[in-house]
Amino acid sequence: MSEQDFEQQIRFMIEDAKKERDKLNRRIATAQEGLVAIEGKLNAYQQTLRDYYERNGIPFQENATDEALRAEFANLSTKDALIRIGRVQGGLIVARNACRILVQAGMFKNPRNASGNIYSAFQRFPNIFRRIDKGTYFLTESSNAPRVSVSGMVVTPGDLEDPAVGPKSADGEARVDALGAAIPRVTHLY
Repeated sequence: MSEQDFEQQIRFMIEDAKKERDKLNRRIATAQEGLVAIEGKLNAYQQTLRDYYERNGIPFQENATDEALRAEFANLSTKDALIRIGRVQGGLIVARNACRILVQAGMFKNPRNASGNIYSAFQRFPNIFRRIDKGTYFLTESSNAPRVSVSGMVVTPGDLEDPAVGPKSADGEARVDALGAAIPRVTHLY
């Protein structure tokens, strides 16, 4: 190979390298534009979440630590964790939200594992969790309330006072399910 051929070959390789560099710079510019767009979306979603929390009187923490959740749900079974979530939410448990909370609390490694355990608990304890709608359950009684079995029925002490009245919200109104029917406290055993 002559020196002239060698020089020409090196110049071709330099040109190819420059073209490749320009191509990568264009990709970087496109990626940076996409990053700016995603940052805008992220900020909008965070602001929406802040507004939601503010409207509902929930304190908002920008980067809520999972340590508080870990401490709150430490050494609890799935059933007990769901009962705790239900009590905080006024008796209403949305499975998707419960999955997210329990994963953040470190009880499960991923939402799929959490979902399987949560739905299993819902099925194993129909006297505690009443299905209202797809993925939505209602906490029908507290886990530590004594239960009295009366002819195949599970009754809480509050039911003995007035069996016609179901669970009530904080303002004293009877709770209703998604179809508007009153949620009874007395449920049949399966």
